[in-house]
Amino acid sequence: MSHAFIYSYVFYDAVEMMAVPKTSAAIVLETKQACTTIIEYEHGKKCIVTATPYLDADNEILFVVSNLRDITEMNRLQKELEEIQQIKDMYQKNLERLQNKIGNQQHIIYQSMNMKQVMSLAERFAENDLSI
Repeated sequence: MSHAFIYSYVFYDAVEMMAVPKTSAAIVLETKQACTTIIEYEHGKKCIVTATPYLDADNEILFVVSNLRDITEMNRLQKELEEIQQIKDMYQKNLERLQNKIGNQQHIIYQSMNMKQVMSLAERFAENDLSI
């Protein structure tokens, strides 16, 4: 964003043109109420911004206190945790399938490759509640 642009427009005009995000401080100035927003910047950073008005005796805003917290790393870690959870669930299902296979081998005796494929298919279908 150029300096000419910054000096050419009032902040609210720039917000309406969607050139800059509407900040928590701007919302506080309009509503006189505390506000929290999430802003995603062009370079990929994501931040939680909280703004709180400081009012005088006549309920007029003297100033606004803002707090900015970068949540980019927290979001990355959350996504990584979800991916690890999916992998864990996949391994858990495979482990249960293998445990069932070992348990079922004591009851059903088979040797042929075709029967092994049939049993494997039956075990996978047994995990679902769908009718076949």
